This record gives sequence, structure tokens and C-alpha cells, in this order.
Amino acid sequence: MELIANTTAPRVYTPARIAQIAAANAAGRALRALGLRVISEELIPDDSGTPILFVDLRGMPAEYLRGMCEASTRQADGRITALFQGVRLAIQQDEVRHDG
Repeated sequence: MELIANTTAPRVYTPARIAQIAAANAAGRALRALGLRVISEELIPDDSGTPILFVDLRGMPAEYLRGMCEASTRQADGRITALFQGVRLAIQQDEVRHDG
């Protein structure tokens, strides 16, 4: 019986993986300080790229965050992806609330 399932994720935290996790944590703290909510995190994505944070704007305009990003793209279906402090973001944009 195998105690550890076969996965593509590394079983040892290398210095590069630790740096990825630290970058995601720093970006997450900065986003929360801006009043945004990190819905979920993909610290070690399957594509071997930088971490991905899924962000809820909490009713703020998308341009609020896009202006602070190194790059951003609005997809044809309305999704927004961005690069913030070296971490990829997937931005959930809800309707802007005006009821307080």
C-alpha cells in the first residue's frame, strides 16, 4: 500500500518553491491591505508558472486594481487576468454596490 499518492507536485519544498509561496503571501497581504479579498490560491500551479491568486474586488471598480498591476488583460468573456507583484491574478468582478 502506498501512503503518498502519486502527484505531479514536488514532495520537497525547494528554495524556488519557498520563494513562490513567499511571493504569493506578500501579494495576498498587499491585496488584503487594499480592501480586496483573496478567494483562493494556487501556490504551485500545474503549468509550473508563478502562483495564481483568485481575487474578489468586493464591489470596487476593476480599474482600481488594474492600475497597480504590472500587466492586465480583459478577456472577451469579461474575465480579468493580471500580474501583481510577480504573482498572477484572476479577478472576479461583481456589480458595483451603491447601497452602502
